[in-house]
Amino acid sequence: MTIELYGAHCNERKGYRVNELNILPFVSCLNCAMVWEPQYFQLSDGGKTVQIIKQQNTEEWIMEEEDKLPVSLPKTTVKLINMKNEDIPTDEDSYWEAFDLFGSEYVCRLLGAPLYADLPEHLACPTCSKEMKYVATITQDIEERELISVVDFQFGEMNIYYYLCKDCSIIKTETQST
Repeated sequence: MTIELYGAHCNERKGYRVNELNILPFVSCLNCAMVWEPQYFQLSDGGKTVQIIKQQNTEEWIMEEEDKLPVSLPKTTVKLINMKNEDIPTDEDSYWEAFDLFGSEYVCRLLGAPLYADLPEHLACPTCSKEMKYVATITQDIEERELISVVDFQFGEMNIYYYLCKDCSIIKTETQST
């Protein structure tokens, strides 16, 4: 999954722009245990090249063959829409309502306020030690092919959070169970 970082639709995101990146790939190993622990990737060539720099999981689990997602995921067009008021929690009830919509109404949140089950720790960039900034969250399509029609986008009851260090072009993934 990628987001383009150029064009008129990015004017409001200038604070998150990275001069060297044209796209921001949301990468993770979804078919093995690597997804369970933080992963760090170096982005280069405008975001077209991704290199693993650190994966912390040592378990040997691999997704069952019939449940594996294709590598790489097929490209598909997605519609970006502004969040509605009910997507942005203001109290505990609206927080859980927003969590209920995530995965049934949409599978990705870009920028804005993340939905956390637990506050993240260790957001320091492994290269420069500056705090990495939240850029997105991805979850599974709860109903098979309701939101993503090109593949059964099912990878377990978790959200994958993405953080970016603009200075180093490093992206971090971290999961939380739902």
